[in-house]
Amino acid sequence: MKKQGLYEKLIEYSKNGRYPFHMPGHKRIGRLFECNNVSTSDGEKQLDPYDIDLTEIEGFDNLHGAQGIIKEAQHYASNFLGAKKTWFLVNGSTCGLHSAINAVCDIGDTIIVARNCHKAVFHAIENRNLNGVYYTPKFDEKLKMFGAVEPEVIAKLLEANPDAKALVITSPTYDGVVSNIEAISQITKKHGCVLIVDEAHGAHFGVSDCMPIPSYKKGADIVVESAHKTLEAMTQTGLLHLGSDAVSPEKIEQQLAIYGTSSPSYVLMASIDKSINIAEQQGDKKLRELLTRIQKFRDFVNNLECFYVPYDELKTNLQADSIDETKVSVCVAKNVITGEQLSEMLREHGIEVEMATSNRVLFYCTMGDDLKAFNLAEEALASIDQKIADYNPANEDYVKINNVGTLESKMTIYAASRCDKKRIPVEDALGQVAADYVFLYPPGNPLIVPGEVINQELISVIEESLRLGLNIYNVDNGIINVVDE
Repeated sequence: MKKQGLYEKLIEYSKNGRYPFHMPGHKRIGRLFECNNVSTSDGEKQLDPYDIDLTEIEGFDNLHGAQGIIKEAQHYASNFLGAKKTWFLVNGSTCGLHSAINAVCDIGDTIIVARNCHKAVFHAIENRNLNGVYYTPKFDEKLKMFGAVEPEVIAKLLEANPDAKALVITSPTYDGVVSNIEAISQITKKHGCVLIVDEAHGAHFGVSDCMPIPSYKKGADIVVESAHKTLEAMTQTGLLHLGSDAVSPEKIEQQLAIYGTSSPSYVLMASIDKSINIAEQQGDKKLRELLTRIQKFRDFVNNLECFYVPYDELKTNLQADSIDETKVSVCVAKNVITGEQLSEMLREHGIEVEMATSNRVLFYCTMGDDLKAFNLAEEALASIDQKIADYNPANEDYVKINNVGTLESKMTIYAASRCDKKRIPVEDALGQVAADYVFLYPPGNPLIVPGEVINQELISVIEESLRLGLNIYNVDNGIINVVDE
């Protein structure tokens, strides 16, 4: 007999009572759909997804070449959110980023990329054999966060690389840092460079003016968002917006047909459409109530002895143009536990956070949150704070993870990924050329990409990440893949 399957595992997990301060944005308590043949114990009608799992039959349009109801739904989204044109994505933001980059860049072109971009951006660079010019935003050593993209640095990079076809940046970051898109877009337009913004964590920006202004309204040419992260759509859904006429819709659609599935899920598309409708009707009210509750939560945490929530530091230390307050980092104020240990403690109190790092955890808050859950989070943190306040560890300098610095690129990602590989211990890898991506997940931005030279800072970060039990990928028991030169 088959062991417990995925479905059974999901059902078991759904009954554990743990509150999700993490993605997806509907928080598993959303009510997107109603269906007549399935009822909850309280009589509320819910969805049986099999009832609406269709293919492209008469009257239901086709995502790749939409002329009917899907076209109307996408037009409704772009009208409400304020983009020039919007497409639904059912292969996630990854599909949107690949489509955007491939619509702009030909094989061998130069592209400028912020190093805190998601791994999907680097995969696109690899697939297109692009010449990647990398820029690392400033990294705050105390907060362990990347800062905003600096317009003046972008100007210098474009002057040094006048043939660059595109600039790709992330705004907001996982931590809620929003860059000055308006200033950056003025620079890219001056140089004839297309600005692509990975706004995966900012799909809610267009919902209310209490949120930062979305990038497609501030001069970005192409913007990719994840509908499942901060709206109430189902996992794997996203939006691609045009903010200008720099790239033709036809080029975008050509690439979406390549990188998007030819059998798009109507369940997923319906969840995007429904989440936009909910955002239009209730979003402003929900977001304002959420921000009020988050402010109280920040104040509560900042009165504890061992934890704090940075806010003013995000604008000053990280030079943010604005802050997405729905991303709440609870930092360890004393070197008594790691973020990973805090995450485990919160789990014991019925709280599951989005991300744990060496020095903090991330509470991912959305319109789908039950505001009463913040009471549970406050009780949990207060209990943990009291438990560890007087703890004096033998080693108080455990947080050693820093930025890896500027890495030398010896070959393109495309070339390095096709070289022979050899496996060696991390401690012996100094000066070797990486053959694989190495990244912490979440958030998923590579510490090193194939073709870059391994430096001592990277070795230290990998070793400390392994020691702290963080999720570091492509390092197997201290072994790393390097190019066999």
